[in-house]
Amino acid sequence: MGRTRQALERNLFAYVEQLATGSEASGKGLAAFEMRSIGKIDKALAGLKDYVTLLSRSQAAYMKALSGLLNDEASYTTLDESLPLVKAAAERLRDS
Repeated sequence: MGRTRQALERNLFAYVEQLATGSEASGKGLAAFEMRSIGKIDKALAGLKDYVTLLSRSQAAYMKALSGLLNDEASYTTLDESLPLVKAAAERLRDS
């Protein structure tokens, strides 16, 4: 009976070691996954920030041009300046 008990204790200890090792490996895997996910989220947010910035600049340029047109002071230069901003914003959106 003593031998059976010792064998059971050894088996139990081996299972506990396996669980601890598995838990440690799982924790490392989850930490790595979290870092990758955070990196992707940060990259997406940075792209979104750039897109919104370009879009805001474009809208401001259009508002300025429209104001000029409404005041009979056509500002085609302002429209020409805003077109590249819109194209850049569209390209950023496509790339993200």
